[in-house]
Amino acid sequence: MIPPCEVPCTLKLHTQRVIESATRAHGAAAAELTFRVDRGHLLSAGSMYGTAYGRALCTWWATVITQIGTDEIATDHALRRVRAWARQYLTSEPGSALPGTLFDHAIAHASRAAARDFLTATGELLTLHAFPHEEAK
Repeated sequence: MIPPCEVPCTLKLHTQRVIESATRAHGAAAAELTFRVDRGHLLSAGSMYGTAYGRALCTWWATVITQIGTDEIATDHALRRVRAWARQYLTSEPGSALPGTLFDHAIAHASRAAARDFLTATGELLTLHAFPHEEAK
């Protein structure tokens, strides 16, 4: 869910807020995992999943930033372009011919979940700014 702005927000500002939120969440998950490793604690599946998921989600958002910065395109165009790549990743990524480990499967699952959540968040951002009157509700 995209948090509403107190003042009218541009798509770029909303996108920056979502990216900052994703970055903070990934940083917290990575810090927890690092803390556990440093203290010699057993690693939990949750902390490993959270870190892998956060890294994958931040990678999608970093791709948006790269598109805006290097290609100098508008935020909405960058979001749509990266959304198309995320959809392609989810629907046409070929399966591996080699058997993988359970760990490989878990990382792939986290990566797919991040792509789906990226699509959801960017869809909300684009819808919110296509119909700005909806934000006031």
